[in-house]
Amino acid sequence: MNLLINGRLNSYLADINQQAEDMFFRLVEQMAEREGVTEQLKANNQMKWGARMNTIQSRATEIVNQDIITTNLERRIGKNPCRLFCIKFQIHIS
Repeated sequence: MNLLINGRLNSYLADINQQAEDMFFRLVEQMAEREGVTEQLKANNQMKWGARMNTIQSRATEIVNQDIITTNLERRIGKNPCRLFCIKFQIHIS
């Protein structure tokens, strides 16, 4: 089934993007809590807090990309790496 021809590609990608954003924020919150990256740390040592949050956000992004985006797109368009690359990088996690 071709989502573009059926006119459902944008809504499908928007749904994947929403799932990805929800998972990203949930993962960041859980990782930060588990690793002790708190508002108290932010108040006491902003540089350390920022570095640790950047690491957490990078890890969360990798998990989301693999779990939601890549898996969903592979299921829909197959494992063609060129098509997957082109579509994957149009979805942006802010």
